[in-house]
Amino acid sequence: MHPEIQVIHFGTELIHPPQVQEEERLREFYHAISKIKYCGCDYREFKLLPSGAEMVTDIGRVHSVCRISDDRIHISEDWTSLSAEEFVARVREIIKVYFEIFNMRLFVFQTSAIRSLLTPTNCSDARVFLAEWVCRLDGAQEIFPSFENRPVQMFGIRLMFPAVKEENRRFSIRIESFNQDPHRVFVECISDYEGPPITEGQIDIVEQNIERALQFSRKNVLGFLSRYDVKKHEE
Repeated sequence: MHPEIQVIHFGTELIHPPQVQEEERLREFYHAISKIKYCGCDYREFKLLPSGAEMVTDIGRVHSVCRISDDRIHISEDWTSLSAEEFVARVREIIKVYFEIFNMRLFVFQTSAIRSLLTPTNCSDARVFLAEWVCRLDGAQEIFPSFENRPVQMFGIRLMFPAVKEENRRFSIRIESFNQDPHRVFVECISDYEGPPITEGQIDIVEQNIERALQFSRKNVLGFLSRYDVKKHEE
């Protein structure tokens, strides 16, 4: 696999005990994070939602969002140019303000999501690479006949790994050909933190959860696919 990975989405969602989100505090939160210039928290648009608020910046296909509801905060970047370090810094600063303004005591759960694009080195079609090279399924002989001899537009694999004694996180992995460019492989890694509640003094755990999802996507998934991306195969 080509060693360069294009991350197209960073996201995290933190869940806490439900509380009523008052408009005054939501606006106070928006103005507070807008002052944190160095990590890009100055969202351009603020709008109230039935149970919270959404702060958004749209530039072309880049979509930055911070969404608050009665029991969670969601922060994500789609088609982002941010590095992992920059996204983690943004989350850290936003969560600090969130704890302060909403008198938040703890988060009981965190989900982190990384979506990225990989490029096989020795195969020009990600569908062939995943179906025939990785899964050892001959398309013409073993897939097409079962589906009225229709060609496959997309092929993918889904893997789920539970939390283990050594680590209180579970992982859900989606690997599939990328519909917008069949030369590339789309990978989604979702990590669910199942450890003790995260308090105000433990924001480093929030950061570690995001970094672990990125590591699992970069190291483990890339390592798995690279085993099959060898020149002995013929397209």
